[in-house]
Order: sequence, then C-alpha cells, then structure tokens
Amino acid sequence: MLRDATPADFPAILELNQAFVSVLSPLDHARLARLHAQAALHRVIEQEGRVEAFLLVLREGADYDSPNYRWFAQRHARFLYVDRIVVAGTTQARGAGSALYRDLLAQAAREAVPLIACEFDIEPPNPASARFHAGFGFREAGRQALDGGRKTVSLQLLDVTINPPGATAMSTDAPYPIGTPGTPWGAAEVAAWSARQTRQRSYEADVLRAIESLRTRFDVQQYGLIEYAPDSYPLFAISSRPWRDELPVVLVTGGVHGYETSGVHGALQFVDQHAARYAGRANLVIAPCVSPWAYERIHRWNADALDPNRSFRDDSPAQESAALMRLIAPWRERVLVHVDLHETTDTDESEFRPALAARDGVAHAPGEIPDGFYLVDDSEHPQPAFQQAIIAAVAQVTHIAPADASGEIIGSPMVAPGVIRYPLKQLGLCAGITDARYTTTTEVYPDSPRATPEQCNAAQVTAVCAAIDFALDQSGEDAAF
Repeated sequence: MLRDATPADFPAILELNQAFVSVLSPLDHARLARLHAQAALHRVIEQEGRVEAFLLVLREGADYDSPNYRWFAQRHARFLYVDRIVVAGTTQARGAGSALYRDLLAQAAREAVPLIACEFDIEPPNPASARFHAGFGFREAGRQALDGGRKTVSLQLLDVTINPPGATAMSTDAPYPIGTPGTPWGAAEVAAWSARQTRQRSYEADVLRAIESLRTRFDVQQYGLIEYAPDSYPLFAISSRPWRDELPVVLVTGGVHGYETSGVHGALQFVDQHAARYAGRANLVIAPCVSPWAYERIHRWNADALDPNRSFRDDSPAQESAALMRLIAPWRERVLVHVDLHETTDTDESEFRPALAARDGVAHAPGEIPDGFYLVDDSEHPQPAFQQAIIAAVAQVTHIAPADASGEIIGSPMVAPGVIRYPLKQLGLCAGITDARYTTTTEVYPDSPRATPEQCNAAQVTAVCAAIDFALDQSGEDAAF
C-alpha cells in the first residue's frame, strides 16, 4: 500500500535509512522530524503492516543544510528535490522504487513544478542508482565533491516538461514515451531515443586508463573504432604475451551491453589479478568493453537503438558486434572456451524491455527479475558439467538465482541449479561467435541487496577462472587443442 508517511513510521524509516547509510546521509529522529515537517512529499510503501520503502521530497525554499539541496537552490527557482529514496531488499525487485517515482511525477504535475532534482554517488560508484535514474530520463547537471573529496556525487535533473508524468519509460501503465504503440520505430523515433541518452561516466577514465596500465604485462591491440558523430571510441583487446600458436585460445568478453558494469570491470580485474597464471597454458584474449558508447550512457543498446547481443551475425548492422567478429576471425576455430560477462538488472524490466517492445511495435509483457547469479548454456551444444563447475565456484562468492514459481529464470526453464539454455547462434548472441567446446554467458544481479559491486566483480572473475580451469583440465592440461 502506497500512503503518506506519519510520525508513527519514523522508527521503520530510520531503520531503512541506516541499512543504506553508505549511499545516503545519516538520519536521526530529530532530523527526520524536521524534514518531515517541511516535506512536499513523504510517502511510504507498506506491506503486511511493515514499511518496506519510503520517499522524502522537498520543494525549493526549505530550511535545509544539505550541500546538494543548496546546489540546486542556487541555480533553479522551482523544483522538487529527492532527499532520499530507500527500498528494503525484500522489495527492490518488485518495482517499489518505480512506484514511488511515479507518485513523485504525479506530484510534479499537480503542482506544475518543471524540474525534479536528485543526486547519486559516482565515487564510490552507485551503478544501481545510476541505471534507475537514467531509465527515468534524468540528466547530469553537475558534479560535487563531498566529505573532503572522499565522495563525489552526480547532480541530476529531470525536466518534467520534456518527460511528462504518465509518459515515463519506467511506468508499466503508460505507453513508452517514444513512438506510437503497435508501430515499429523508424528513423525519427530512433533519433528521438538517441537524443535522450546522456553521458553518465567516462570510457576513457574507467576503461582505457585501466587497459593502458596493463601494457607492460600483456599485448594490447586496437581492433576497431566505433563512431557515432561527434563521438568516437577505440576498441581494445588484451592478449597473452607471448602468443603461442600451439596453445588453445580462451576468449573473455565484457560490456557487450554497456550498462552491465561488472562485466567490464570483472574482465579487467581478471586480467590484472589472474591472467598471468595461465601463461604457457592458453592464449588469452580479453575484450573488456565491447560497447563503449552504451557504457558511458549506462544503456543496453548502441546509438542506433540496436542490441549488440542480438547482432552477432554476418553483415552485422551493429558496429560493436561486427568489430569483435573481425577480431576473432583469424583464430575463431581454435577457441576452446568463451566466457561472455553480463548482468541482469532491475532496469531490464523497468526500462529496457518496455523500450524493446516500443521499438518493435509489440505489447510489453511484464516479467520477473531473478535475485542472484545464473548462467546461460548453449541449447545446441550443452555442457552441463562445465556450467555446474562455474556455479559451484561462484556460489562461494555470491548467491545463485533460484527458479521462479514456474521453474524458470527470465522465462526459460532452469535445467540445473542456476543454469538456463538459449540457442546462442540462432539468437545472434556474443557467446555463439565461435565454435568453442565450452561457452557460457554469466548473469550477475547487481541490484540485489545481498550483493555489493565488489562481489559482482568478484563473481565475474571467479566464473572466468572456473571456466578456464575446467576446460584446460578436461582437454588435457597444457595440451594443444
């Protein structure tokens, strides 16, 4: 039940705030009472008599000492400021945050307030909040260092006059804000969608600098250049030094979907911390960020509204997919194992699936996001023992996703604990670009209240190591393939 907060809710609100204080600011009873008295909107979601989520919003003119609130107050005459939104872990995957924000948008409409303001941490990063707000159409208005430089926040604005209530992408009750329901997008709709995407982070700072630091130990090859005017992005692969033709090839790919952060950073972390131990046993090739435009914008698609992970086909229309296929062409038949690193996030359901339905002119069918790590095997050439070896290793790092009430994970039957199967080549998936004996797609759930960003990266690294170890052992360690 969504309702107004009352003083009787304060103990539960303080408990929720404390559970997530690392990404919020501390709150005691007296401070909460002062904020509640000034709030333009203070709402809770109650389930079975327990407060599971809350949203606290202020208008301009409040007596509030927050440096972030003051940043907006110095620049804008009329706005609604999200001081904090907190959703208990038990409800995070059930749309409570989206329900609260839809309520906020309705408030903005009632009061004819043009702007909604908020902030989230970018140092240390809070990728779940970044994805959530990007899905609503928030844009970065500035940045601010806090706590003596120990923390940096991204100051975000949503122009409600551009993204009116009821047309937000996050709402499952209203049409997607681009296009006409039932009609596939044309060039105008793709251009309108692309214009809404804003840079949220830096490929150069996050990825290219990390790759540069590895040059002393590994070979680094530029294998392509992605161009979306006026932006261009060089693509790099990291490989073993020296390369020995008699050894099998191991391929690791990350960032095929740019918003899946742990795929990118997990791949880089694997190279930095573990790749050296496979020297002389396999030739490693790691493409850590296949889709840099989408990485910067925290999105699934490229600038042409194409999903690279459905575009690994001959004459691919996606620059990112075509470039990776050219990279592997000389040695694709020698690949022993390919691990493609991905995430499943709450925004898959709240933003990306509705966008896909709108783009293709079909109805959106709501689904369920699994809480935990899982793998996608190849239905045409399954390797159940290989998949279970990875699951067993990752279970030591983070929790494995259970099946839903229908025995499925994201609409596919769970064939073994934490494993589903797709026809990889038929769907044009990255994991199907070689004829590797062993192939898998990892799926980390970064929005789980039971997993930290560090655990998500570690799960990806553990999966890669377990996959390589199993494949080399089964193929005869150190033997040519």
